[in-house]
Amino acid sequence: MIRSAETSRFMLPVRQAIRLCVRLFSGRLRSRFPQPTRRIYSQNSGNSFRHRVPGGRNSGVRRNFSNRTGRDLNPAACSGNLFTVVELIAEQSPSIATVEQLFDRSAPLHVDLGCGDGTLLRDMAAQHPQCNFVGVERLLHRVRSSDRKAAELSNVRILRGETMFVLHHVLAPESVSAFYLLFPDPWPKRRHHRRRLVTAEFLHAVAQRLTRAGSIFIATDHDEYFSAIKRAAEDASLLESVAAAWGLPQTTFEERFTAAGMRIHRLVLRKVSPVR
Repeated sequence: MIRSAETSRFMLPVRQAIRLCVRLFSGRLRSRFPQPTRRIYSQNSGNSFRHRVPGGRNSGVRRNFSNRTGRDLNPAACSGNLFTVVELIAEQSPSIATVEQLFDRSAPLHVDLGCGDGTLLRDMAAQHPQCNFVGVERLLHRVRSSDRKAAELSNVRILRGETMFVLHHVLAPESVSAFYLLFPDPWPKRRHHRRRLVTAEFLHAVAQRLTRAGSIFIATDHDEYFSAIKRAAEDASLLESVAAAWGLPQTTFEERFTAAGMRIHRLVLRKVSPVR
């Protein structure tokens, strides 16, 4: 059967309309019948236990407890080095396990906000085995990299989620001895400044989670962003700048920026007792 040119021109919008209807219908089906969650890392993962807190589409908490012994475990019964990665999906009032339940011991807690490829997390955990280390990262490929580098360390756990969500809903007040925020995205364009992480709200949340005399270590290569960070720190009533020794291992970003001859800005803020 030979189609005329007029018939072909008529059939083209019909095909496009059919494809559009199929896409819309498929999207509605996926929203009503959610697909199984994807493994967030593959190497040395074994079986896993996932828990999703009810709350609607794209909300809740998804925990991925890596079990290298080949058995599915209840998270309340997990202990030792059975799992390393927990994936979080924010909702207004989640019910999740506290960070202390991720470890089988009580020890000073250090949190790397935006742990990147896991270089700092690995080096710090190896240098300080008496402390517990938690890395917070949103990007999947960086979570996988951090998990691979920390695979042999029993004092490391990784949370996949947003930093502000972890600060507000996961970390308990006065539970963290030290925060590390190294080379956060500077968002250099003025219209993107609202996306910057270090704000008055962020510093207040950090101060609430720090223990007495706890500290946050901040580093950036961006001059204007560092000036904005210092202004925000000066307005933070619970934090003060101290001339403490840096003493942190070099991260991948720091090595790259240093090799390019860029200046690295560092700031250490320590929690102070509020004036009563």
